[in-house]
Amino acid sequence: LPGKAVKVEMNARDLEICNRVGPLMKEKGQVLVGLDIIGGLLTEINLTSPTGIQELEMFDSINVAEKIWECLEHKHDKEFS
Repeated sequence: LPGKAVKVEMNARDLEICNRVGPLMKEKGQVLVGLDIIGGLLTEINLTSPTGIQELEMFDSINVAEKIWECLEHKHDKEFS
């Protein structure tokens, strides 16, 4: 059976993983990264095909494409100023 997206709140362990992985991803120049966390364990880091954009827009009405472009523009401005 196919998976189904369900909105859940991040717990303390999820945030701990994000806070540990995030700085390295930022250091490596990654703008959008998908983390798969199952049972409190990081199982996968998706660099080339992070999913969830449609779900963020559906669940939280966030314009993810706009936020990604803003981030890329800011990164570009910092690198070339």
